[in-house]
Amino acid sequence: MTWRKGPRPWTVRLFALALLIAALIGLFEALLAHEALLVGRWFDRLPMIRWTPDLAIVATFSQFTIALIPLVWIYAFASKAARWVVLAFGAIKIGYAAINTGDAILLKSPQVVWLEKALVLIALMMLFVPATTRWLGKDEEASLASFD
Repeated sequence: MTWRKGPRPWTVRLFALALLIAALIGLFEALLAHEALLVGRWFDRLPMIRWTPDLAIVATFSQFTIALIPLVWIYAFASKAARWVVLAFGAIKIGYAAINTGDAILLKSPQVVWLEKALVLIALMMLFVPATTRWLGKDEEASLASFD
């Protein structure tokens, strides 16, 4: 992978900003939650692990870091494959929120839950705007042109 040079379209910048803010909201809300709620949230996801408050905090930061990886792939390296990874995980996150809204509200206020999901949805939409598609495809066009 090589760093994509040149300016990014506003759609790519909006994608990165929306996804970063959504990830930060999730991180801060989890870290500001009561220890028992945070540990319970992780226990519900992975009951085979003996969760402690410290382990839950490490898992929360890991989740935040993992959210940033595809953001960097797209914003810095213009990876088309990362667009599909973000779409898959974003759809799972929104779908999970739609099914388990009551569980999410235990950790967060309803407004924060929907703000976070709206930002994820905005980020997903920005990935499929024509300007983003053209920008992600620039590298392929340059490589194909070199074979002429």
